[in-house]
Amino acid sequence: MRLGLLRLRRRGSVLPLVTVGLVALLGAAALALDVTRLHIAAQRAQAVADSAALAGVAGLPDSTTARALALGTVEANNVQVPEWPAEVNAGDDVTYYPPGSTISDLDGAALMQLGAHASGVGVQARVRVGYAFAPVLGLDEGFRTRGAVAVQGPAGAICAVPIWISEDSNPGFGQPVDLLYDDLRQVTDIPPGSFGFLDFSTPGDDWFGQLLRGYNIADEVRENAIVRVEDIVSAYTGVNTGKWVSALADETGADDGTARLERAASQMWAEQTFALHSPRNPHIMLVPVVRQESGTGTGATFTVVSFAVFWLDGVGKVAGGSNHCLHARFIEFQPSPDAILDPQAPDTGIYARKLIL
Repeated sequence: MRLGLLRLRRRGSVLPLVTVGLVALLGAAALALDVTRLHIAAQRAQAVADSAALAGVAGLPDSTTARALALGTVEANNVQVPEWPAEVNAGDDVTYYPPGSTISDLDGAALMQLGAHASGVGVQARVRVGYAFAPVLGLDEGFRTRGAVAVQGPAGAICAVPIWISEDSNPGFGQPVDLLYDDLRQVTDIPPGSFGFLDFSTPGDDWFGQLLRGYNIADEVRENAIVRVEDIVSAYTGVNTGKWVSALADETGADDGTARLERAASQMWAEQTFALHSPRNPHIMLVPVVRQESGTGTGATFTVVSFAVFWLDGVGKVAGGSNHCLHARFIEFQPSPDAILDPQAPDTGIYARKLIL
């Protein structure tokens, strides 16, 4: 009889243990939910800050435009993801870094010193979280804050097409121009609107054709074609006209599809236009703008003074003559994200944008 009562008491003691266990499990689940939501909020805040900062630099060097673009991107993000709205205060959370500023990380360590032609935008974004478990502890909500800084500055080192143009050439953005070939036989300065070729030679490689076509460029060829403002470069003359014409437009009849304009017409860029195109469209040619220093022909040397970008419409002949020219339109250009940003470089005419924090 006593044994039966003992067993009955033991059986009844399980219910309180189960109840306590369930409460602990539910609490742990709610806590895990809170932690997960905080993690999602942090990711969301970082994504919004990154996109807003990168959008803001597109408006530089005008700080008002940059701020408006950053805030507009935050609003657009909140429309797309309304369940995780980000808060960005226009006055306190968007920072303009003018030329000469020092950009530091969260610990105060200097990340970058901006030069005279670089500037940046910083954005702080907050995302609030409603807790599931924390109200038991008197906490109804929390938030995660993340920041980002993007910089726009000169693309100080550029892999250029081995074509030079005269520093006196007037870009006239969007206007059709004919760039005329000059073999540098004249002693006087090169005339505005003329072009020629630069010596980026790499032994053992078809460097000239690779760079003109902009296709399957070997690493060593690319490295030899990286130039900077104030570099001294040499002329490359005596090039057979057919060699560069075939690399650009393939007017020789050997239609292998690798010429620059062939690729632009037949591949993923076929539907793109001058008004709407990607940075890697084969029509786009990034070239050094130069000042002739000395010599003529193969002995000529130049100083790179800036860079220019033109949209190659075609290759043709000068009216009444046999020399070829480039039919082009100069464009204002933002290079691809892998462009080399140098915040201390002089004004190159080409600017890169980077997310640095």
